[in-house]
Amino acid sequence: MNDAVPKPEMSEMLAQSLINRFKFISASALDSDDSRTLHKDTVNLLRSLLCEFPEFLCEHHYEFMGAISAQCIEMLNLVSCAYPRYMHMPDPMKSGPHIDMLPEIQQCPPISPVYVKMIHESRRVLPLLDCYLETGLPVKVLINVESYILTEDFDCCYIVPRINAIVLYVETQAIIHLQCKNMTLSISNIATTSWHSKFFYNLLNRLDDAGRPLLITAICNQLTYPNIHTQYFSCLIQYLFESTLGERTRREIASGILERVRIQPISWGLAYARAKLLKNPLFDSYADEFFHRSPVIQRSLSNLCILCVLAIVLCIKFHDINFATELYTLLIMLLMYFCVLFLLMSIIARIKKS
Repeated sequence: MNDAVPKPEMSEMLAQSLINRFKFISASALDSDDSRTLHKDTVNLLRSLLCEFPEFLCEHHYEFMGAISAQCIEMLNLVSCAYPRYMHMPDPMKSGPHIDMLPEIQQCPPISPVYVKMIHESRRVLPLLDCYLETGLPVKVLINVESYILTEDFDCCYIVPRINAIVLYVETQAIIHLQCKNMTLSISNIATTSWHSKFFYNLLNRLDDAGRPLLITAICNQLTYPNIHTQYFSCLIQYLFESTLGERTRREIASGILERVRIQPISWGLAYARAKLLKNPLFDSYADEFFHRSPVIQRSLSNLCILCVLAIVLCIKFHDINFATELYTLLIMLLMYFCVLFLLMSIIARIKKS
């Protein structure tokens, strides 16, 4: 592995170049060959940076997550996978006290100056938000936050960097609150000792169908390598899933996690959060449903159905018994193949859960 570190001025130029790329790809929606080529090249560049300069991705994590579209899951995962090269990754599937006691779990990752600037620009909403996090009042802060993360244009689109800033700010205040009380990070502590988790709960239930996935994505984006932010957000995801009122919102939380872990690579934090959620039978049922709704599986089944219809039409038209027999045998073999494939994938999923 190359131990060279880019110079600061080169690092900033590369970061800005990548941010411009991300914004262009998000705006183009991959509707042309040129944009798809740029998307592919950018993914390859991120893979190279992840292997050679992971600290660079860690340093600019916040800016990159604010520029990458929520639909570009592979890019989001590549940036989230970065971790300092000196760090040893424990097994995320074995969540327990041995992970909670890791010294890295208590460390704070680097805070981006872009985040600090964004927070300073949020002066009109922060006083009310701080008051709410202390006392739970005034409730109208949710209206102010919602208007803050929306554009003032006619379209009323959400401003992703502002959502990321609010999410990170509330999380840092929650950690400070717990540390002042000498309390450890756990689901019970974040749920019962402060208004920070209730803020996420109330905001999640208040946002519309376009805003909820963006808030869930902003939370998932913070699930990176072992650090105090990853620990908090993994507990928060579990708390929101278990306490959220409404089948629809709970399903969106499960889909937000499962969509991210479906595309490789996945970060340590995402795998850790999924391992904790898999202990919940309700999440297990959503995972099975999500597996059956997978586009790859649906496409395969659709192709098989098309083949069956085509075989019936050809047999009726040509009245060829031998051809019909051979085609029938082929279709039976394909059906058996899919049955065995589904069975193997289910067994592998159960083994991973255990």
